Amino acid sequence: MLSGAPREKVKLIKQDGTLIEISEVFFGNGTALIEDVTIQIEEEDYIIRSLPNGLQENYIVTDNGYFGGSGGIPPHYQLKLKKTKETPTNIRQNIVNVKKDGIVTMREKLLKLINEIPKIELKFWHFDPPKGMIVPSGDYIYDNYEFVQWLEEVKFLLQDVYDRTHDQYVWGLINPTGIIHKFDGKHYDEREHFQKLKSSLNVIAQNIDKYYNDNNKGDLTMKKPMLFISHASKDLKYVQPLVELFADIGLNNETMFCSSVPGYHIPLDNDLYDYLKGLFDNYDLHVVFALSKNYYKSPAALNEMGASWMLKNRYSSILLPRFNFSKIKGAVNPYQISLKLDNKNVDELKVRLGELKDILAEEFNLSVPPIRWEKKRDAFISTINELIAEGD
Repeated sequence: MLSGAPREKVKLIKQDGTLIEISEVFFGNGTALIEDVTIQIEEEDYIIRSLPNGLQENYIVTDNGYFGGSGGIPPHYQLKLKKTKETPTNIRQNIVNVKKDGIVTMREKLLKLINEIPKIELKFWHFDPPKGMIVPSGDYIYDNYEFVQWLEEVKFLLQDVYDRTHDQYVWGLINPTGIIHKFDGKHYDEREHFQKLKSSLNVIAQNIDKYYNDNNKGDLTMKKPMLFISHASKDLKYVQPLVELFADIGLNNETMFCSSVPGYHIPLDNDLYDYLKGLFDNYDLHVVFALSKNYYKSPAALNEMGASWMLKNRYSSILLPRFNFSKIKGAVNPYQISLKLDNKNVDELKVRLGELKDILAEEFNLSVPPIRWEKKRDAFISTINELIAEGD
C-alpha cells in the first residue's frame, strides 16, 4: 500500500507480556501503519522502536485504528501512538503487577505452566537402540511439540523473573549451562533432568510471592551490566591475562572494572570507596572472584565479597594457581562450580572457560566467533602455564 515508504521492524508487547516482532511498519507523526491484520493489536499495548543511532523509543497504543478495507485499499491498522518514557523493564513490571478486566497476569501464567507438569510428563517416550548400535537406551521428551511449547513459555517467564529480581536461584535454572537447556536429545536419559526442573519449579511455586510482590516493586530502572573483577592486588600477574581474555571477547572499560589493570581502574582524583560504592549502586554487576591465599588476606577484596553477597550480585569464582577448593570460605558458595586455572585436566579447563564465555556473551550481548575464541583461550592457558612455571 505504501511501497515507496521506509519500513521498520518493531516489537509489540501485549498486556499479558507476550512479545511479537513485526517487520513491516510505516511510522508517521504519532501514527504507525501495519498491514498485517492477523496480529492482534489493542489499546494499551506497547510498541518498542529501535532507532539507527542505537536509541529506543517506546509508545503506548491509544487506538488501533483498524480499517476493514474498501475501494481497493486492503485491511490494515493505522495506530495512534503516545510516546512514553517507560523502558521495556518498566513495561514488563507493570504487566506483571496489573490485572485488568480478567487479563491473565504473568504470575498466573507461570503457576498454570507449573500445574501442567503432570500432563507434560506423560509425553516421555523410551528409546531402545537396535542391536549393534553403541547408544544407551533412555527416556526422551526433547522433540515432543507440546513439551517444546511448554518449555519455551517457562523459559520466557523465568527470564522475566530474573530480569526483574536478579534472583540467583532462577539464574541457576536459565543460565546457558542451567538445567532448562539440557533437553536436546544428547543426554541418554532426560527424565532425570526433568525431575530436577520439576522440583525447582515447585519450589518457585511455593515461594511465588517472593517473585511477584505488588507491594515491593523495588527499583525498576534498567541498570547497565558490568563485569567486576574482585581480586587481591598481589595477584595482578594472573589477573591481567584474565582481563585481557575478557577484553578479547568484547568487553571494554565501560563494561569491565578491574582496579589493578590500567584502563579498567579507578580514574584519577576519585575517592576509592565512593567510586566502588557507585559501581555497586549504579550497575548490574557480575562479580568474578579471583580467589587465592592473597585474596583472603586482603581487607579490600573481602569487603568487595561482602558487598556482593549483601546485594545478591551474580558471581563466578576462579581459583588462581596453588589455591584449592577446600580453601573456599566466606560469602562464596563452596558448592557452586568454580574454574581452577591450574587444573591438570586441560580439556576440562577449556570447557569451563567456554562456559564462562557463553554466560558473559549472553549477559553482555557479545558475539564471539568460535575460531577466534579457541585461539585466544589457548593463548591464555599458555600464558597462565608460563606464569606458574616462573613461580611466585
